[in-house]
Amino acid sequence: MDNTQSGIPKDETSKSEADSSAAPANNFVRSTAKRVMPIEGEVIWEYSNGELVKSETLGVWKTHDGMDIAASVGTDVKAACTGKVKEIKDDPLWGICVVIDHGDGYETHYCGLDKSLEVKEGSNVESGQKIGVTGTIECESKLAPHLHFAVKQ
Repeated sequence: MDNTQSGIPKDETSKSEADSSAAPANNFVRSTAKRVMPIEGEVIWEYSNGELVKSETLGVWKTHDGMDIAASVGTDVKAACTGKVKEIKDDPLWGICVVIDHGDGYETHYCGLDKSLEVKEGSNVESGQKIGVTGTIECESKLAPHLHFAVKQ
């Protein structure tokens, strides 16, 4: 059976399926849940929006997929919105990274944390809940101490 018209596939999702999945309660963008900055501090390196920027530490041109917020090592880091801890990894360049899934494909990434975390993979978190404290980021070591924070879809 041909499900295309002029090369455009037909959407076979029913209206009830579309309505039920359109805006989950914990959707990061559409949610009315409180959102907070993960730490208070000056943004020392902004999101590059796909533009290449030079890494002073690595000496290469690359995109910057989040923002760097200045903070002393040991500063409390909070979940930006309600969600579930999807992943915790120890990356040789980014340090300890926590990924929180907020639903509908949105995630927040917190990189450069200390190993003493307050959450585990699978933990449910509330907006503003402490998830850990800042540590160090090897690939951005020429910058002042900071948290690398990103919202990704």
